[in-house]
Amino acid sequence: MGAPSTVRRHVRPYGEIDEIFIPFASAIKMQAEVISGTNCKDSPAGGFEDRLRSLVAVTAFGMVGLTSYWVAQRRRQIGIRRALGATRLAIMRQFQRENLLIATKGVLAGILLALALNIWLVGKFGMVRLDTAYVIDSGIVMLLLGQIAVFWPAMRAAEVPPALAVRGSQIS
Repeated sequence: MGAPSTVRRHVRPYGEIDEIFIPFASAIKMQAEVISGTNCKDSPAGGFEDRLRSLVAVTAFGMVGLTSYWVAQRRRQIGIRRALGATRLAIMRQFQRENLLIATKGVLAGILLALALNIWLVGKFGMVRLDTAYVIDSGIVMLLLGQIAVFWPAMRAAEVPPALAVRGSQIS
């Protein structure tokens, strides 16, 4: 620890935060504004809903893009399954099931990391504890978003003709 004179130089009146010594100062200020009800559009928390909608939209487009790439890489395999008698519904179910498994692993990891980080922030900086229901609800939204995002690429996969497996070339 430093000498008392060093510590006194960095002590501020109640309510002020020295941003040099607390890396999460803006987050703490934002939480204080939300709790006290003084939050306005000028503050860092202003427009939060718009930012959240944008983040969800970017996430959805990313899921659609990755799933489309995933389907394109497996066109020959899908054609072979179709030639062996798999129905379009079976192909769609396969992709939705695979996506659900991958998304579930990601959501579980995200929930655990979010809760662990929150516990650390509460212990280190005395921040307000995050309600677990928010984290779980966010995970459910991500799972639903993943299933919606995989629907269009799965429909495209179901349209792969069985002749594709015999011909051996890819159709774009």
